[in-house]
Amino acid sequence: VKPLLAQIDTVSNVASLLRFAAIEEKNGNETLFSFHVLPDQKNSSMNIANLFQGGIGLPNRDYYFKSDSITAAIQDVYKNYLVSLLLLTGTNAATAAKNAATIYAIEKEIAQSHKTRVQLRDVQSNYNKMALTQIEKEQPNIGWSSFFNTIGAHVDSVNMRQPAYYAKLNTLLHTVPLADWKLYLKAYTLKHYANILSRPFQDAEFEYTKVINGQKVPKAHWEVLTIATDQKLGEALGQLYVQRYFPPEAKQRINELVDNLTKAFTERIKKSDWMSDSTKATALEKLNGYSRKIGYPGKWRDYSEVTIDKSKYFENTLACDQNNFDFNLSQLGKPVDKSLW
Repeated sequence: VKPLLAQIDTVSNVASLLRFAAIEEKNGNETLFSFHVLPDQKNSSMNIANLFQGGIGLPNRDYYFKSDSITAAIQDVYKNYLVSLLLLTGTNAATAAKNAATIYAIEKEIAQSHKTRVQLRDVQSNYNKMALTQIEKEQPNIGWSSFFNTIGAHVDSVNMRQPAYYAKLNTLLHTVPLADWKLYLKAYTLKHYANILSRPFQDAEFEYTKVINGQKVPKAHWEVLTIATDQKLGEALGQLYVQRYFPPEAKQRINELVDNLTKAFTERIKKSDWMSDSTKATALEKLNGYSRKIGYPGKWRDYSEVTIDKSKYFENTLACDQNNFDFNLSQLGKPVDKSLW
């Protein structure tokens, strides 16, 4: 991770700060941005660009503002985690404590702009499709065209799910000193990569996460790596699993079972005494419109662009994250591929 921290040291202005954040977005390190390609909620046959609120380290905004004893304890553990990460990279204790307080203060400022978990469930208010020209005008400090060019996304509009966050970021980029932003980026980067660094970083992360999720002891090494492989190279691992546990004759048997279920439902609909003829026709159309996904995809994901080196776990993880980002980005502006799992 040292080269990344060195890159942050070279940041000399807001533009280079944002460029670092945009490049790291492609590595799965969502520091200031949270970009994803997803189906358009008002035209579900097409994929569009989406931006979500981000920039905080605690699970959601409420953790920064509640004052009950449990939340206060979590805040303290999180602040200690920030201190631990800074100590592990060579900062002395007094400076680490001071810098951690600065980082936490930035996050708390950001959290003020976040929607609550309840507000995030309001589908209508979280759909805000905007033209690129509009968000460039409203948030000039962010430099949206540069961001999209850096990540390789060609867009003329974007669904900005939570505009208040990016409006706040636009302001903070002007009001927060650059030196403080660099501290923030270092901490966020260390948090993102902690679980794939050396044992002291993993231990520091666990001391924080165990308070959040209640896990008593760290997972065994084999389990950590199995989960990582499944998350990063899921369909490659899936192919091996299928070869061993789900042969073609098993898929054929399940297909026949689904055939029988479909026939049974068809008969039930036709014989139903509470449906009108037009309702039955619609129900049958819906029944026959189902696409089957049984056992495994008809076309496996291609991981040929991912370079894996048995001796480089950190670099392997980055290669997978970059590939997953590129795969998601490749769907931008295209019809939704319903064959994807």
